Amino acid sequence: MELGRKSLDSKARSRPDAVKAVLDVSRTEGLRAAADLVRTRLDQPEPLGYSCAGVVEAVGPFGGNVAIGQRVACAGGGYASHAAVVAVPRNLFARVPDEVSDDAAAYTTVGAIALHAIRQGECALGERVLVIGLGLVGQLACQLAVAAGCTVTGYDLDEQ
Repeated sequence: MELGRKSLDSKARSRPDAVKAVLDVSRTEGLRAAADLVRTRLDQPEPLGYSCAGVVEAVGPFGGNVAIGQRVACAGGGYASHAAVVAVPRNLFARVPDEVSDDAAAYTTVGAIALHAIRQGECALGERVLVIGLGLVGQLACQLAVAAGCTVTGYDLDEQ
């Protein structure tokens, strides 16, 4: 939402990857095609979120081993958005055990991101870990590192 409020110039400065893509289109397909691309992208609203949980309402022909009525946790930008109904490919959801609440299941993706960071850092029992950035993912990474037997220090630029 913050990006949506920015001017075109501010958006360009905050997304150098998108600017490069537009320049590449300009070189290969011309200025008109690049302008059309920018206009189309700016006019389309972006879905918010990348993690959700809910109940399966329908299953497509390649739905995998899930049935209507089962609870699932979903992941993926552009799929697991904050909406009443989403369509998620079978490789981006997992069944939720009965003893796990919907609120807890909605944290699955964020928890997986934090857990991946701990694994990539090869954090082991007794080691000292510094987590930089104490937003939601950073907080979860701290908790996971503590649970793994590490001594954890957290740091964030925002003093609050």
